[in-house]
Amino acid sequence: MARVVVVDVVAGEKLKNTAWFGMNQDPYVLVRSQPSGLETRTSSIWGGGVNPRWDRRKHNSLLALRVPEHDTALTFEIRNKNNVMADELIGTADLDIAVILPEAESSRMALPLRQGGLLHCSVYRKTSQYDRDIEEAIARSLDPSRQPHRAGSSQARGSGGRGGQVLGGTTLHRGESADEKRRAAAEAAEARAQNWRQGGAKDPAKAASLAERRRKDELIGKINAIYQAQGDDPPFGLAASSVDALERHLAGLGERGARLRKKEQKERQLQAAIMGGGGGGA
Repeated sequence: MARVVVVDVVAGEKLKNTAWFGMNQDPYVLVRSQPSGLETRTSSIWGGGVNPRWDRRKHNSLLALRVPEHDTALTFEIRNKNNVMADELIGTADLDIAVILPEAESSRMALPLRQGGLLHCSVYRKTSQYDRDIEEAIARSLDPSRQPHRAGSSQARGSGGRGGQVLGGTTLHRGESADEKRRAAAEAAEARAQNWRQGGAKDPAKAASLAERRRKDELIGKINAIYQAQGDDPPFGLAASSVDALERHLAGLGERGARLRKKEQKERQLQAAIMGGGGGGA
């Protein structure tokens, strides 16, 4: 069963600057569910710089992603929108899905980026009350010390001592702290993962294959866009290349574009110097 995860992107703080020649970068945030590769993204902020703030209406920063049951993490990527070259990577961070709380709980967080800086956002699961009851019951079934006691009744009545009566009862604790609920969610996620490994219907090989195809399509699209912007035809055989080969090819195109920009800048400077010298001789 897929879960709906909501990400409200708020702001970036002290991000790495990938813009050229002192220009402001145009950052956007991409959220990808792993290992399925399903993703969604905000719009870019023109001139957002290193401390951007996203607006829900202007930048579509309230995201919803239907996460497959077997996925275990969310990957956050902040990139600089580039209309000519491949979008530059500003920063990345990962978040374990098991620690994401249901809606109405405290969900604000500041994710540290590997490349420096922070991403401020809110992340929560969109769940019904019934789904929440099931997850709490699963977590308690893994730890007998967490089983609720009903006054005047036997704990093991009708359940064989396994706490099975909790699912349909009304004795679940609602006053737990955020840390306790994160622990319960993590235990429930581990129980689901263990059950899936022991014969669930999901196939990890198919999921990995799907994620690889999505990544290849993304890389081929970026490579074709660069060649088109430069007025060249892309090479044959891109579709048959591996993800690693495509990533190396894309990185090489970025270096090639940087060399071309430096060459054009030197030519403009030389032309300006010649024009300036000619004007002085007149």
